[in-house]
Amino acid sequence: MKIAIMSFPGSPSHGAALQMYALYTTIRRMGHESVILNYMPADLYEQYHKTSQKTIKSTIINIVSNVIIPSSEKAFKEFESSLDKMPKEVLTDFSELSDVTADCDRIVVGSDQVWNMDITYHDYSFFLDFCHDKIKKVAYAPSFGNDDIYENEKERITELLSEFSFLSAREKKGCEIINELTGREVPMVCDPTFLLSKEEWRKIAKKPKYKSPYVLYYTIKSSPELYKKALLFAEERNLKLIKIGGRLREYFNAKNPSVFGVGPAEFLGLLDNAEYVFTNSFHGTALSIIMHKKFYVEYSSNTNVRLINLIDAVNLRECVVNKAEDSVKNTVKINYREVDKLLSPLVMESTKYIERFLKQDE
Repeated sequence: MKIAIMSFPGSPSHGAALQMYALYTTIRRMGHESVILNYMPADLYEQYHKTSQKTIKSTIINIVSNVIIPSSEKAFKEFESSLDKMPKEVLTDFSELSDVTADCDRIVVGSDQVWNMDITYHDYSFFLDFCHDKIKKVAYAPSFGNDDIYENEKERITELLSEFSFLSAREKKGCEIINELTGREVPMVCDPTFLLSKEEWRKIAKKPKYKSPYVLYYTIKSSPELYKKALLFAEERNLKLIKIGGRLREYFNAKNPSVFGVGPAEFLGLLDNAEYVFTNSFHGTALSIIMHKKFYVEYSSNTNVRLINLIDAVNLRECVVNKAEDSVKNTVKINYREVDKLLSPLVMESTKYIERFLKQDE
């Protein structure tokens, strides 16, 4: 069977790239052809490639930065170059999606926040409105990203969800939203990153130049408070603090450097070799769990439902930092044997769910 995956190709997000890779790899491992539907809404494409008006100073800084600092865009493109994309060039016109996917047996939308309309610029293509064959329409672990959806979009989304042959969600709240709209009880399945083992992730990880032990700081949203906690934590243990991304001047900080040019493979290497991880990212947390790291997570955005669900599912509330405190008081001790026991049934059921929608006669 030929399976098209509707996700977020070309995204500068490590989590988006890694979850997409995991689902793509899992389907291929099951003996099917998987391709990434190389689609990006025009508004989203413009956001990623927009060029703002620059001053002479900012232009000079940008030129210097490009010369000195490794490009993360290049690293992302290198990572995604191993994936089969359809079409080869980025498609931004939703009207072409029907023709592009005509020869596909299944179209799987997911995972990540593909149903967060704020992210997709309210593009119904992510609800597969371009496909009119119910058997082809599958959802694997999509996230709405929020506790609810816009009232004026409920009727249309309800109609589109009702046309799916297989529905699931990544979070409990997502399952509840689908049930509220369609009346269907749907399974909560794991984020695709959990479908691959830490050994499989290590095979594609790039070993960092920094020697362990060190503390890795990785956030999806800026958090001065979490950074201060991580810095103090590292200083108290005489460890180097390594930050992914940041400002140009931080690149030259030998004691606590910011690392640039970090694609998905480089990110995996930095995380796997870290002694501790500080993050407020869902996938930063997920990969920390998969790689059996000691980590601290901060709830800091309006999409925390997915982080809370994950932490609660594996009973790791001790890893959540107390925002009211200036520092992290204790070193976490995680029993990953117990964590893996909690995750194992979910991963097993998620795998069975994929096997079911891949059956030709379903």
